[in-house]
Parts: sequence; C-alpha cells; structure tokens
Amino acid sequence: KHLLRESNAFNKIVADVYGSVSSECPNKIRQGWKELFEQVETKEGRDDIQRQLHLCHIPNPDSNHDTKYIAENVHGWISGALETMVQYGYPYPTNFYNPVPAFPFRVACENMLKKETNTGLG
Repeated sequence: KHLLRESNAFNKIVADVYGSVSSECPNKIRQGWKELFEQVETKEGRDDIQRQLHLCHIPNPDSNHDTKYIAENVHGWISGALETMVQYGYPYPTNFYNPVPAFPFRVACENMLKKETNTGLG
C-alpha cells in the first residue's frame, strides 16, 4: 500500500495547488464531483454530462455498469487530468506529449472562475 494514497495526502496536495490560485477552485471541483454523481442517475443528467464535457458518448447503465460505475470512470478521467496539470506545473510552456501552457493548473482554475454559473461541471 502507498502512504500518499492511504493518507489522502496526494489529493490534498492537488487541492492545495488549485487553492493557491483561488480558494474557489477546490470548491468548484468538489461541487463538480457532487453534481457528477447526482446527474449520472438520470438519462437527462447523463446527456447533460456528455454535452458539458464534450464526450463522444456516455454509457447507459446496464447489468454490467451501474450509474456509480459510470460516474467513477468519468471521475477518474477528470481527476487524472487535474492531477497531470499539477504534475506538469512548470513555470514555462512545455510540449512533452501535447502543448501545455505554463502553470496549466492556473489556466484551468482561471477558466473555472470565468464560468458564470456555480455548477462544477463544464
């Protein structure tokens, strides 16, 4: 077992980095997680998630994949992106796999703050 995972320290570090840009960013991210797990429960909610996140498709629940499974997969994809932006948080643009701006977590947080709604999704 890994100490960072067991202690949740890694997630705290990620939240602190986004919080260093604005205290509102971790709140918007947490609100987005809450909305994701609520909205995935209905067809209309899944359609909204697909539209807001520009997903090609989002599966419907079936005997193999319940709504929690679907939400956890979308959560994993988004949280991986949020974590990667912290890990690639160099003070200059980079181009390891794709172009990344300087301090990509700052750019992401600033984009979150531009949203006029309180919604965490999209």
